[in-house]
Amino acid sequence: MESMKQRDMRETDLEAVGALAEAAGLFPAAELPEMASEGLGGDAPDIWRVAETPDAQLAGFSFTRAETFADGTWNMLALAVGDAFRRKGVAADLVADLKAVLALRKGRILIVDTSSSGDFDAARAFYTAQGFVTEARIRDYWGPGDDKITFWSAL
Repeated sequence: MESMKQRDMRETDLEAVGALAEAAGLFPAAELPEMASEGLGGDAPDIWRVAETPDAQLAGFSFTRAETFADGTWNMLALAVGDAFRRKGVAADLVADLKAVLALRKGRILIVDTSSSGDFDAARAFYTAQGFVTEARIRDYWGPGDDKITFWSAL
């Protein structure tokens, strides 16, 4: 696998990131420009990071926001990898990169919310493999029988 580079998202990445987000079922691509308006630039309050190949092909992205009224707590709201790059370490590299960026911002905790549905078995296994622990479960959060599972990691 080619060596990936992680970096801050740029305005020129919006189309590719939007396509990835939509393909992953995270959010419609049309919503990305407004969502990312607070995240373009290295010192922006939201953190949008991308992984790209040496030939500048976008492989994946992460989106993270500081939790309001919490000291050094961040919430990773989106993580997606293109189909051609799955199971090649791109998501793990994005998480490791994000943790390093957050440590520079004096972050203490990173949380991730996911679903208890069987469709998210792989996501839950991934977060556990990345050193996250299951911290909370809110029953029926996403819908009847679909609990919210919160993963926690120290930075």
